[in-house]
Amino acid sequence: MIRFTIFFLILSFNLLAQNGNILIPKEIKTQKQLAIWQAKKYPMRFPIEVYECLKHWMRLDDYHIFLRKKQEEFSRNQQDLFKKVFEINEHRRIPTTDNQFAFSNADVTPLCDNNFRYCHSYTFIQTAFNRLAHYDPDNFFGFSVPDKTNYPEEWFDFYRKLIDDLVLKRKPIIIPYFKNLYEFSDSDPKIINYLKERIAIKWAERNVNFFGARIFKSVKETFSKQESLELYKSLTYQINELHYNPILWLARPVEGPLFQALNNGNIWIHVMQAYKVSELAEDGSYVIYFWDIYSPQDADKAVNTVKIDPNSDKFHNAYSEIEQVHGDRITVGKDIKNLTKFYEENPKYYDFFYSQYLERLSNPPSKYYPPYKGPALPPLILEDGSHWYWPQAWINPEGLIVIPGNEKNNLPKEVKKVLVKFLGKKWASNKIFDPKDFQSL
Repeated sequence: MIRFTIFFLILSFNLLAQNGNILIPKEIKTQKQLAIWQAKKYPMRFPIEVYECLKHWMRLDDYHIFLRKKQEEFSRNQQDLFKKVFEINEHRRIPTTDNQFAFSNADVTPLCDNNFRYCHSYTFIQTAFNRLAHYDPDNFFGFSVPDKTNYPEEWFDFYRKLIDDLVLKRKPIIIPYFKNLYEFSDSDPKIINYLKERIAIKWAERNVNFFGARIFKSVKETFSKQESLELYKSLTYQINELHYNPILWLARPVEGPLFQALNNGNIWIHVMQAYKVSELAEDGSYVIYFWDIYSPQDADKAVNTVKIDPNSDKFHNAYSEIEQVHGDRITVGKDIKNLTKFYEENPKYYDFFYSQYLERLSNPPSKYYPPYKGPALPPLILEDGSHWYWPQAWINPEGLIVIPGNEKNNLPKEVKKVLVKFLGKKWASNKIFDPKDFQSL
């Protein structure tokens, strides 16, 4: 039995390696068709997922191995293994335009008409670039890059292989002749379309699996007080102690039959990376700061906040589940293993990019995009939690209600009605508010 299991796992790994570069067939036009296509391939992936989950559950995977090494190294010589490999790209953990894709989650849609959007895979791959990719705009290391004018196909193949190494194999890469992710993802139509296709395929892989069945659980359960406290401890530990942004799954409860809601697209699920958590208040509430994915040109508008208030019945009606996505820690374990190996085998790369990190510390850029510390709109979210605008809205320093992707501030009628209800008719002629107006809501 053991021999058969080992043989099956080896066969699965080999088949998946051979199928890794398969792209979306031309006959697939919708996200539902994409899900069915992936479901047919899933049986070969299933034993590997079970194997990885068992290792993680038994604390024998890379994530837990490096956690133990981190504790040993820190007690012995005060060296933090997680900080050492992640700090070089530390600046990419907060919303900045440079470190976003130049296209939004919704822009992936023309590839496959969407039913659910691509937030999970978009966030997953953006986080991978910000953690594992390095940029060499002057080609300091002298990579042999084909000339784009004379050899356009070879030029594209060079960068396509880098994308595949990162997305398919979680290998650290160096991207020559580009300064950042935004510039790279806006550089050439072929690169843009290839990135979108990888995002679409990764969505199917991340959602169409045994663990993707969580949707049937997520939208029908209650987010408990104990779960909210456990989430707080987990997030603060990962963000502050382990130096990476966890990826979270947010769901809202649905009314009526689940399959009907699925078929009609009336289920609200969103996936984002959390990059900051506020202090825990005396009543047990706290705020999670998310890096959202709807405003690639304006990262300061990509900040999304959710207040976790375990004492509020309204909150429990607004969210049925908020938790870390399946496999996120397993992926982090692979990343730290691959980054450690990458830097150990290429000390010149480590020295070069670490020197840039030190330079950033001594000469911070003139404009970062930290989260605005003014009030979010949780009371309005709770009052009209069915409207998707509320989780993405906050009051900016000028008193404007800001919603990512809505730079002109043209709010829907439903939103205006709620604002008038709470703030009075003055809103009809004036979009500027004193934040104090919201304190009593």
